[in-house]
Amino acid sequence: MTTAVLNKNLTWDRSKQLCESQGKKLCTTAEACPDGKTLNGGVIAGVDGWAPVGDMPNEWIQVGNLVHAPCTKHSVLGSPPLWGTDGSYENTYLKCCGGSTASQPQPMADQKKTETRAWGLSIGIIILLVICSLIILSIVAYFAIPPLFLYFAGKASSSLIKKNFEVIGNNIKNTTSRITDGLKSASSAFNSLNS
Repeated sequence: MTTAVLNKNLTWDRSKQLCESQGKKLCTTAEACPDGKTLNGGVIAGVDGWAPVGDMPNEWIQVGNLVHAPCTKHSVLGSPPLWGTDGSYENTYLKCCGGSTASQPQPMADQKKTETRAWGLSIGIIILLVICSLIILSIVAYFAIPPLFLYFAGKASSSLIKKNFEVIGNNIKNTTSRITDGLKSASSAFNSLNS
């Protein structure tokens, strides 16, 4: 049994993956707190810290002593924590049990890699949106400006203008459909990075 290691913004699923990557598993409450109130590996004094346990999905136990007694299950406070699925709480700790006696994983490095990939994908999506916007503007300019110029110069009829705008509408629909498909693909790629 090891001491809980600070690992900011963990989710329950990510914690489980980190333990498994070391040939271990999330501790159960019984393993982490054999008598129900004494934390194996010691309490982290002066913090409101939580570590995930393998009793059930998104279950956490208190590893600090600032707000709740050590070994308090989060589920007894009313409901599983939302931060346990979105990673929005900073005082999360990792406590793995069983398997090899290797040292605790270095999850901060893994978290930084994931954050870097997420930023890279976000920038890629933004660039894709800018390019798609420029394409749409080019289509509109290509089809709209010449007929409007001719119309105001008195050399084109309103039916020609109407026909050109119908073509523009169809082209924008087709382009929008392609952009939507591209964004769905990008979203799928982003979701697969985070799972």
